[in-house]
Amino acid sequence: MEDGIGILQIRWQTARQSPDLRARVSSYLTLLEKSARKQKKAIQFKQEDAAFRWHGDAKGYGAALWDERHGRVFLVERSGPSEVSFKREAKEQIEGLTFPDGEFLPWEVLGLQIRLPKTFRFHRWDPLAGRIRLIFRSRLSTLTAERWSLADRLLREGSLVDWARQAIGGNPTQAAAGVVGVEIGRLIRESCLAVHQPDRNQILVLRERGLRRLLDLNECLP
Repeated sequence: MEDGIGILQIRWQTARQSPDLRARVSSYLTLLEKSARKQKKAIQFKQEDAAFRWHGDAKGYGAALWDERHGRVFLVERSGPSEVSFKREAKEQIEGLTFPDGEFLPWEVLGLQIRLPKTFRFHRWDPLAGRIRLIFRSRLSTLTAERWSLADRLLREGSLVDWARQAIGGNPTQAAAGVVGVEIGRLIRESCLAVHQPDRNQILVLRERGLRRLLDLNECLP
């Protein structure tokens, strides 16, 4: 996530038991050191238990955190230009991190924001020309989320319905202002939702594919 000063990255993995957070940080700093050495760049870092900071061409602050309730270990890192001061902001963001609860979990990457039931597991992501795609799977269906950038250009010569007809197929219908729905297929059903997000100049497309419809795609919107 970018905020004009730097980048906040949140990485996480599942863990069956309480992890050694200090060891996780040490392993990460070792990777940073190897990467800097390979690029012939100088880097300095300091670790204090599960917290760390590093400084080179850029700089960063971070920490490893344990979410015992859901069995996940997080590595949170705020990085940015070395000449800009953001230590206080980084500390507030790391200490203020809350672990999502409830039946839906939030997902975000490069402006694509959705929320999905816990039953869906991340499968892969594809960076494509002008868009990115995330794919999630549950036991009974697959959900694909796409962010199409430069919506003003995509909709320059037609409506969202016209665009969806070309990009998605089927017979799209206007569900609400800036929202178009599409139902495709009979045996293998595909439910689609296209949402124009003018504040981000993008179009969000959600597709659920399976033997039957399991999700209300509107509930997956942030």
